Amino acid sequence: MKFNIGQEVAVIDMRSSSFRKKGMVVNYFCKIDDATEVKIGADIHAFPNHQLAPANTLEGLVPGDVVLDEDDEERTVIERLSRSVLLSDLGERDTAFCWYTLTDLQELGYTVKSTTKEEHKDFPQLHDTFYFIRSRGCVTLSIWTGSYKQRELKEYGNVFKTEAEAKDQNKTN
Repeated sequence: MKFNIGQEVAVIDMRSSSFRKKGMVVNYFCKIDDATEVKIGADIHAFPNHQLAPANTLEGLVPGDVVLDEDDEERTVIERLSRSVLLSDLGERDTAFCWYTLTDLQELGYTVKSTTKEEHKDFPQLHDTFYFIRSRGCVTLSIWTGSYKQRELKEYGNVFKTEAEAKDQNKTN
């Protein structure tokens, strides 16, 4: 599966629980067809594509995600091992309830609670990825460090959350 730059993905099927997290695709390796670079927090890591899944899907569940049963009751994912997840008790984020396979969750009608993040009031924040338009019209991906030059880009309205936003703005100018 190929992911789009800027797409939120979940890192799954890892031996180290420190990597079972969500991140954003920032690049692809040119020499390795089946690997993707993902920004997790302030760091960028490379993962084989089979270890990634679209975020906010049952396939992409990671610890901390919230799922809803058919009655819209919430349970939190406490742990994930391969295609099994340990869910919390109702209303208790840290109390283990039961292990389920992803197939069980699907058959029982579980869905992932929408984790649409509120827009940053002060976008971008340190280490956020953003796009800007260079003087010759090229749209470029960068990571926000808060430098003087980047603050100038923001002041002039040349900082975008997505590549599509930057390209749309570039067409209108």
